[in-house]
Amino acid sequence: MMAAVGFVLLIACANVANLMLARASGRQKEITLRCALGASRWRILRQLMVESFVIALIGGVLGILVAFWGIDLLKAANPGEAAKYAPGWGRIGISFPVLAFNPRAFSAQWAGVRARPRLAILQTRLEQRSERGRTANNRGLASFAKSARRFRDRAFARLVNWRGLLFRSFLSLLKTNPGFNSDGVLTMNLNLPFAKYKEDAQRAAFYSDLVQRVKELPGVQSAAAVNYIPLGGSNSSDFFLIEGTPDPLPGQEHNGRYRVCTPDYFQTMGISILRGRGFTDQDKTGAQRVVIVNETLARRFWPNGDALGKRIRFYGPLERAPWMEIVGIVQDVKHELNLPVTPEYYLPHAQDSWNAMVLVARTTAEPGSMAAPIRQQVLALDKDQPVFDVHTMREVRAISVTLYTFGFAMMAIFATVALVLAAIGIYGVMAFAVTQRTQEIGIRMALGAQAADVLKLVVKNGMSLAVIGLVAGLAGAFAVTRLMASLLFGVSPTDVVTFALVTIGLLLVALLACFIPARRATKVDPLVALRYE
Repeated sequence: MMAAVGFVLLIACANVANLMLARASGRQKEITLRCALGASRWRILRQLMVESFVIALIGGVLGILVAFWGIDLLKAANPGEAAKYAPGWGRIGISFPVLAFNPRAFSAQWAGVRARPRLAILQTRLEQRSERGRTANNRGLASFAKSARRFRDRAFARLVNWRGLLFRSFLSLLKTNPGFNSDGVLTMNLNLPFAKYKEDAQRAAFYSDLVQRVKELPGVQSAAAVNYIPLGGSNSSDFFLIEGTPDPLPGQEHNGRYRVCTPDYFQTMGISILRGRGFTDQDKTGAQRVVIVNETLARRFWPNGDALGKRIRFYGPLERAPWMEIVGIVQDVKHELNLPVTPEYYLPHAQDSWNAMVLVARTTAEPGSMAAPIRQQVLALDKDQPVFDVHTMREVRAISVTLYTFGFAMMAIFATVALVLAAIGIYGVMAFAVTQRTQEIGIRMALGAQAADVLKLVVKNGMSLAVIGLVAGLAGAFAVTRLMASLLFGVSPTDVVTFALVTIGLLLVALLACFIPARRATKVDPLVALRYE
């Protein structure tokens, strides 16, 4: 984003330089007259710089106001739970140290961007009123305009290409199959106090009773409890040993995420059991310890497909970490949409009870409407037990991609601003170029050139410069986008489709910006053009 801000700034600087150049070139007669009346170059330069400073100061003040308004818009667009996944979001605002730095940066930009056109126009001397001198001066101004334009086009191409990559990455993220069905599922968090629920049996009994009560509610298809829901932003993992294999060396331990859930969790979440069975009420304390693994874990450690019946256990004394038999294999579930699935295993809550759990309920009614009835069942079991973070699974999924949504939206804004700036800049340069070639166009038309010939001439000249800038920009983007690999999902940093679409889009914008001045050039009256200046 910082790079995007920088590119937008560079594009704006190039545009301002071109616009100031065009404005300055239109004052050549005035400057020459002032010189003839005795004005020194320093005095003229000072006057022009002061005029530019006033204009720039107004723009800077308006920019600061837009920044404050933009922060308010960002806060208004905050999805509410974004702060949970983005530390510092709650304190988002204008940084006053950065704001204090802006005048210094503004002064440097003002001096650098505006001084060059002024110095260029001051090259005009009295003797340059001759046709040769004026032509040479205009050629120098046009050369500067072309350089600024190529510079702007390169920055624009890189920024728009970044936006295209992030857009395709964002679409891939939204289309990702998470491995569960989020439709019609309501979630709510509970955290039983240790002082009141000290024993494992107490915690297991509470959640077992609660799940049973929720199942009996009208409009509820199934219900269960799990310590961490998919895409919820929290996970737990631990090392484990495999029976019949040597203990792994330090640093090479078998690691996997694990979740604790009650019976019917997989049914409630729409997670398919591929082989074996799910948990039942018989999987309780004192019974054979059991575990369910995901496809990835089964495939990694038992590539021949014989994971069922095998046993694993946690590290530690055998009496505290007994062997657990694999009784089921379930489909992979993505707990972060942008990351690959990792080995994962599930334990029955009755055999590994947790205080903090998430109640999940699949409903036939609108999930949000079931929050109050389910909360009543919690209070019926314990009148002092609160629930919190009540969301549908659709909301959980939306919250999980909040930062990606925000990042894409910001890049889209930057790219749109860059698109508008680039279009205005190209139009300004082409209008300037047409003005400089008014006599030439008039002579061509007087000698028989048709409007189509003039149109082709102007568009060809403009598009040739645009192509040079875009080729350089895309080449730079091809090199720089490799640094974005960690930000992309489902798309390569050098994705051919994105580069092709961006190229076509940029050429169309450049063509439109060139066409309008070219169209105006075809309306030039040869007699008026021949008398120009």
